[in-house]
Amino acid sequence: MFRSLVTLLRGAAHDADEAFDDAHAIPLLRQQLRDCAQAVSAARKALALAIAQQEQQSDQNDRIAARIDDFEVRTLAALEQGQADLALEAAETIARLQDDRDSGLAVSQSLATEVQKLRASVSSSEE
Repeated sequence: MFRSLVTLLRGAAHDADEAFDDAHAIPLLRQQLRDCAQAVSAARKALALAIAQQEQQSDQNDRIAARIDDFEVRTLAALEQGQADLALEAAETIARLQDDRDSGLAVSQSLATEVQKLRASVSSSEE
């Protein structure tokens, strides 16, 4: 009789657990959907920010390239006019700008990779 009573209590506890899960399944599911929607929204914002940073870095790279071109023209003009000291100073500036350009290109590549990963993540999240 004791075994039957224990079995009956275990069965009742199991039935109560299932009834609780069934009764609260819809609110739990709604909350999980809200959590997922917030995660997708956060991923979209991160993607937009990464794209904006990538465009900003690209613009900066373009400005540096334009400055290098300008300094190269000025350096050649200074050499033609016999101003070696001015040409040397311009060449040093070009070297610094080229370092900045190389760093900027590395950052651009890193941002492009990050944007690609974020796009794939957002795309898979929306499916």
